[in-house]
Amino acid sequence: SNGDGTYQNSDLIVKAGSSYQLSFPYNGMTVTATTVAPAEPQGLTLSENTISIGQSAGFGGGEMPSMINVSWSNKDSSYYFIYVKNVEVVKEAINTRTEAGKDFFRNTPTNMDQYEINPRSFQYYGQHRIILYRIRPEYVLFFQDNSSSSLSITEIRANIQNGFGIFTAINSASAYLYVGKP
Repeated sequence: SNGDGTYQNSDLIVKAGSSYQLSFPYNGMTVTATTVAPAEPQGLTLSENTISIGQSAGFGGGEMPSMINVSWSNKDSSYYFIYVKNVEVVKEAINTRTEAGKDFFRNTPTNMDQYEINPRSFQYYGQHRIILYRIRPEYVLFFQDNSSSSLSITEIRANIQNGFGIFTAINSASAYLYVGKP
């Protein structure tokens, strides 16, 4: 225990395809869960590695670049989601309407093999890491039921018996996209 409600085992090396179980007593019941670590996503490609966006693009001036197609291999209809984050230390906003701290965005889980990123989603210039996560079905269920909050807890469809939440594993692959000025 790290003492703050989190637990860590630095000796555990999670391997794709392996099954993992969690079990502990709580309030006179045994909380249990099982998951399987998914394989790393394969074949991640971007239609563009660099795009240019003007400060007035999409606001009546300047031209917005085409959608960026992110594709990968998904022969078994597994679930994925994409997380895009600006990785620059010093961030330069594309326009003055950029909300401070909004240097990332993501899509909802999909079992397709591609996703189009709208260039209007980018709020900052510079290097962006595009992370493709391969996720388990229990994460998808939790994501779909995420309308719950700690203020109004409802029954969450997940994979933990005698408890709430999810016990899951993910795997990822990354690519990079540079957003520059024209």
